[in-house]
Amino acid sequence: MKWFRTIYPNLRGEAAVRGLGIKDLAMVIDVSVPAMRRRLRGSQNGGTDFSAYECWCLCQFFGKSFEELFKTSGDDA
Repeated sequence: MKWFRTIYPNLRGEAAVRGLGIKDLAMVIDVSVPAMRRRLRGSQNGGTDFSAYECWCLCQFFGKSFEELFKTSGDDA
């Protein structure tokens, strides 16, 4: 699996544990690979934000809460 850059380290970690890449995550939320890359960058880094539905889909897929999965590297504990 190729590592990908993201502002969501927990999402990346969960994907890595399961051996998933960007293409796999894109299929979960039914977007293209380039669209997934933009979402993983986040809007503050020139990308786009996940929609509420996309967040819900990923949370269901990984069995994690929104707070667990989408904590950004800049969030306080």
